[in-house]
Amino acid sequence: MKFFKLLILILSVFKFSKARERSTDGRIVGGKEIDIETAPFQVGLLLYGGHICGGSILSCKYVLTASHCIETYTPSIYSVRAGSSMRESGGSIHDVSRIDIHPLWNPNLYDYDAAILTLRNLIRYDASRQAIQLPFLNEVIFVGTDVATSGWGLTQNDNESRDNLRMVELKVVNQILCNNAHLKDGGVTLRMVCAAADNKDSCNGDSGGPLWNIRTRRLIGIVSFGQDTGCAINGIPGVYTRVAAIRPWIRTIVGF
Repeated sequence: MKFFKLLILILSVFKFSKARERSTDGRIVGGKEIDIETAPFQVGLLLYGGHICGGSILSCKYVLTASHCIETYTPSIYSVRAGSSMRESGGSIHDVSRIDIHPLWNPNLYDYDAAILTLRNLIRYDASRQAIQLPFLNEVIFVGTDVATSGWGLTQNDNESRDNLRMVELKVVNQILCNNAHLKDGGVTLRMVCAAADNKDSCNGDSGGPLWNIRTRRLIGIVSFGQDTGCAINGIPGVYTRVAAIRPWIRTIVGF
């Protein structure tokens, strides 16, 4: 049984690094280490206890992540780590009792890349565990808006820790330019939003984690995919699920 669990975990990590040649496997580039209290809505998604993705606290009972982070629809093998700046320790562990994948999820285009996890044991709010505010339905996100994303994973600097939570500040980029940059991989849809800054990115991972408006602190996106040729390449933005476009579905699950 232990061998089977290890095999599933290894295959899951391999999946995130190879899926559709859209890079989804883990590093924050050009960012800085932060304490979890800077982004208390950030959580880690665990498979058999091993970190595989990020997520955002919607309420004490619900977490939002990316559909492509879900290897199998067996809730009991997943859990969430909340309230810790560390990737593999600290905070509180919350078992998953239910998984809802967006019904229009398209694994070929990464369209509607969103999943909601229902937690068996509720998150207790404190300075390190807080829900993030959701955007309004079809809320407009203007080009140039200052946004941020956070997560764990590899960096491009071997001297930087891979275990501590990191954050990078970006700007929302033009949808047409983003579509052109990703055209060979299928482009982007209206359910996606793009962000980038010179030599900064969340591509190659931190999948499922939050992209938020720095000024309003509202959730804008879910880290979805980057570029298969590398991270922080000028002209190739990271792509995020546009949360405002899936608000009706979120409401059907969580009630708000």
